[in-house]
Amino acid sequence: MLNTMTPELYKTRLRNLRQDLKAKKLHGLLVSRAIHIRYLTGYRGDDAWALITPAKTFILSDFRYQEEIEKGFPWTILAMRAKGESLYALITRLARQEGVRNLGFESREVSFDFYIGLKASLKSGMRLFPTTGLIEKQRIIKTSQEIRDLEKACLITDQMLGKLLKRARVGLPEIELKH
Repeated sequence: MLNTMTPELYKTRLRNLRQDLKAKKLHGLLVSRAIHIRYLTGYRGDDAWALITPAKTFILSDFRYQEEIEKGFPWTILAMRAKGESLYALITRLARQEGVRNLGFESREVSFDFYIGLKASLKSGMRLFPTTGLIEKQRIIKTSQEIRDLEKACLITDQMLGKLLKRARVGLPEIELKH
């Protein structure tokens, strides 16, 4: 996909998600699916989680990505584990700090073991709520820029496939088609 995304687009996506969370009486959402983190924040790194609260967007990662996140995604806040701190404890600390009582999580993405560990870590007064489709619901609707990008990507694909089909013949090894 072409990189035509702007900070305003991510802020709009986050605002829309926050409206959905408010309607569901959730004070935060733990996002674990990488493509959803990318959709909401623009951050493409691996081994990351996001915590969306009414006021803040945290990217939970480690020191290896500190400079990239802090400089490249100023609409987010990097949250790193303290030495010896578990991911569960980090999530709990941030949730408590932000006043989260009802925390949603992507139930299709989180393992049962992780759910049990997080539930055990949460302080009294905090509850976990499984969610499905919150972010997918937004991703279905495309902006005019996304539509233009998709059209351009399809055009490029069609052109390349046309060139490929002109060169392809029975018995030609695939490796020779790349030249």
